[in-house]
Amino acid sequence: MNDRPRLGDLIEWRPPAPPSGARRVGFNAIRGLVVVVAGAVALGSNGLTPSSLDLGRVSRRRLPDDPGEEILEFSCRVTDGTAPWMPGSYADRPVLRMSSTSAWIQPPGLRSRVELDLSRHRLTGMRHLFSVPGPEGMVSAEIVGPETQVTVRGTWIAIAWLGHLAGWPDPQEAPG
Repeated sequence: MNDRPRLGDLIEWRPPAPPSGARRVGFNAIRGLVVVVAGAVALGSNGLTPSSLDLGRVSRRRLPDDPGEEILEFSCRVTDGTAPWMPGSYADRPVLRMSSTSAWIQPPGLRSRVELDLSRHRLTGMRHLFSVPGPEGMVSAEIVGPETQVTVRGTWIAIAWLGHLAGWPDPQEAPG
């Protein structure tokens, strides 16, 4: 029996609300879209397009066999901040990479990676950038940890996956 979790059961954050003029979509439909995107990413896309995806089929799929395999579509660029691994301002920016079970920083020009202990990091802010809010929309997220205060840029779904890995609460649920 396959004991790997289903994609539909993993991401707990609510996707951002559509713009005010957009047609209202129920929570389950939005969560279904998140599951579709997460499923396509976890499965390497394989040429799937939104029109070719079946919400029920994708939500039932399970994580890849290799938990250390990088999910390429979940890469985020570290755009600013301070950390022991952060290169000088003249250098290319590091990339935050993720798998089914971990996250790490790949500093430019180095073969070794810096594993992130996400239990010691927290999300302190997130905002949408130049795109329409939604799972594929670009966001900027501020992350703080030991000797680390960085801003990363990536899709909402990638940051939600990072939040899943770290056990962070949904930023839309935060008091305030």
